[in-house]
Amino acid sequence: HPILRETILQYINLIKYLTNQSTNNKMSTEIIDEILITNKIEEALVIGDNIKELKFKIMAHFSQLLIKMANENNFLFNFNDVRFGENESEMIFKKVGYKYSVCLAVYNNFKIVNIGIIDQNGAWYKGMISNFSKWSITSLSDVYKGVLVGAVKDELESCFQKIENIKE
Repeated sequence: HPILRETILQYINLIKYLTNQSTNNKMSTEIIDEILITNKIEEALVIGDNIKELKFKIMAHFSQLLIKMANENNFLFNFNDVRFGENESEMIFKKVGYKYSVCLAVYNNFKIVNIGIIDQNGAWYKGMISNFSKWSITSLSDVYKGVLVGAVKDELESCFQKIENIKE
């Protein structure tokens, strides 16, 4: 049961975080120690200054992969965000003849990604929005490699199936 497994993993990670046992804390400490030992402080500061731009380049590449996936699957899309992920970014997917669309939205410096059904005015449709949970367990390296493209496609198909069942 994927939902149960994912929920358990989230609880385990929460417990590790609350008890200060997260692997991120250990890894961060090790990285900082290595920077100090090898006297790579200036290099680390330069890297730190460029992290945000790196994230935008990763997201720009990811958006190109999504556009390719949309074209291959006959999804129409509306995407004119030059810096995908800055502030509130959205990529809208449509199918010919469908009254509603599906929105992939990125917020809060890439930390929150939602996907769901929107109406003609761009408003989320009656609770048909969900936190794209696969995003939170994926590294930006995997995002760059396109690991999530298939998951996004599956979510789009699921949303379009729900749109077919909407009775007004």
